[in-house]
Amino acid sequence: MTETHPAEQQIWRLAYLHLDPDRESPEWYLLVNEGPVDRVLARDGRILVFTDPAAADRVIDRFGADLPADDRDLEEPFFRGHLAQTLYLLTSGEADESRFIIDTANLLLDLIATTGRPVPEHHGRRLKALADHFTFASEPKGFFADSGIAPDAIVETLLWATGLVMLHLSEVRP
Repeated sequence: MTETHPAEQQIWRLAYLHLDPDRESPEWYLLVNEGPVDRVLARDGRILVFTDPAAADRVIDRFGADLPADDRDLEEPFFRGHLAQTLYLLTSGEADESRFIIDTANLLLDLIATTGRPVPEHHGRRLKALADHFTFASEPKGFFADSGIAPDAIVETLLWATGLVMLHLSEVRP
């Protein structure tokens, strides 16, 4: 039996969406089949979410058995979509040492792609600029100065993206 090179492995990873700043835990968890081809677990354009991270194995077994996977990494969320913290950091100007902004931007981009819906050019450009900047930086002020994107505009884009994703969620019970 030949072993798959790590760069070519497909691995199930746990992700979360945390929207409400008054909640301690995320509202939803979801699964990403990460590898050379990343796939968010979805059916018929609907992103499958669940509320208990301990159910991740059962969700894969029930809804994702047809996707190839070499391993499962489900102990802790690997991908984080923390909208409340991202909005706070961007509007307060505090440095993002925990990398919430880049994680949220990248997850939103993946989730939007999963919906198959068209993205208005200005929203796509803003999200990509956000992801590009925070890949290597942690200071919101630098993002706004370098990109020319106003704080209100990036907040609008993040809320638009979250709304689009929310319209395409289906909560499942394993």
